[in-house]
Amino acid sequence: MKTENKTEKEKHTAGPWLVSKKGGLCLYIKDKNGSKSLKAGFRPSLLESKNNAQLIAAAPDLYDACVEARVVLGNHFVDGDYIMVALKKAIAKAEGKA
Repeated sequence: MKTENKTEKEKHTAGPWLVSKKGGLCLYIKDKNGSKSLKAGFRPSLLESKNNAQLIAAAPDLYDACVEARVVLGNHFVDGDYIMVALKKAIAKAEGKA
C-alpha cells in the first residue's frame, strides 16, 4: 500500500482506477480501495460522461504504457522521430510539465 508521502516522481494516486456510478448523471472514478474518488461532471449525455470517466480511469495505465514504450522504442528510434516526440509530449502533459 502506498503512503500519503509521495515522492517527486509519484504525484498521482496509484492505479488501477475504476469507474463507479452512484446514481443520477454523475460518475465517480475511484482508486482500487474505493478510498479516494473523483467526480466526473456530466455532459449532455450519460454516454459521453461514461466515456470520459473510462478514459480518466485508464490514465495511470496509459501513462505507464507511454513511459515503457518510450524506453523500449528509444532503442529503435531517435528523439526527433514523430513517435518519440508524441510520447515525450504525452508524458510531459501527464506530469504537468507541458
